[in-house]
Amino acid sequence: MTDERCLRVVAAIAEVGADWALLTSPAAVRYATGFAERPDGGGSHSCALVDSGGSALLVTEHLDAAAELYPGVAVRGYRDEYVAAVAAAKESMGLGGVVAVESASCPGSLLAGLQSSGQRDITLALARQRATKTRDERDQLRWCAQLTGIGQHEAAAGAERGVTELELFGRVQAAMERAEGSRITLAGDLVSGRDRTAAVGGLPSDRMIGEGDPVICDLVPRSRGYWGDSCTTLLVGAADPRLEEMHAAAAQALSHAAELLRPGLSARVLDGEVRRVLAAAGLSYPHHTGHGVGTEPQELPRIVPESTDTLEAGMVVAIEPGAYDPEVGGVRLEWLFEITETGSTLLSPYSLS
Repeated sequence: MTDERCLRVVAAIAEVGADWALLTSPAAVRYATGFAERPDGGGSHSCALVDSGGSALLVTEHLDAAAELYPGVAVRGYRDEYVAAVAAAKESMGLGGVVAVESASCPGSLLAGLQSSGQRDITLALARQRATKTRDERDQLRWCAQLTGIGQHEAAAGAERGVTELELFGRVQAAMERAEGSRITLAGDLVSGRDRTAAVGGLPSDRMIGEGDPVICDLVPRSRGYWGDSCTTLLVGAADPRLEEMHAAAAQALSHAAELLRPGLSARVLDGEVRRVLAAAGLSYPHHTGHGVGTEPQELPRIVPESTDTLEAGMVVAIEPGAYDPEVGGVRLEWLFEITETGSTLLSPYSLS
């Protein structure tokens, strides 16, 4: 397979001074080959070999999942057959010299069988190449955004007194899977009430939603190897006026970010501008302002106070200001945007109210 994504891998290989790449993280394997692990978490050891011309070869092995599913079973390393298959793939592609690897995900047992003349870490260089999306990637991310809208509409319709967080999350996931036509991986938060929302987020529980509760619904679905991201805060019934003020301030901060988004904008400056709107209302949040989205749910650019990243056309970014008060609860709102040549396009198909 040779396409624009593989050519970007080639650029990263050249940047780190290597001759070829062995990609082992699921996100990078998906990026280079189109292969995505199964939504139910099962799957295989997989890697992609990419040469200096942009040709990629996938090697995958189905796992014996027992070691991971059942405590007390000894966990084995990579099977000899898999290591041999990767070495054979390297030989079939005529690869040699210095190999670029993802240090955090590449096991020594796999490298030992390759007999390379040296290794270079490609992680950061590849992350920078992946930050701007190809046309095909942007199309897929638009669909991921549509999925978040389906989920958020279901959450808004179903968040009511007497429903548990788990029941609501189940309805949301079912609606998204009907739209997808298959199982999906769905990450994120669904928490309700003062204490759970003031703590920023968490997994859904059997807590029953009550009158006046805030409900933070942060949905992060994966479709065909790419991720969406979204967040709304639903106020059930007659909410505390302070919560309503916090919600309005977070919405104002997000709208302000939408007005600013454009190529050339410093991520650090954007972060400061969004936080300034909340600070004017006496509010703050402890998490990032935003991040890129792609084959990982959080990619470059990082929109945080210390970021050195700059927005570029072709990036897809999530912006998510929040406000949290232990006395009344928390609010977080998030939209997904595509950075264009002249500004940005909102991808999230749901309202904040």
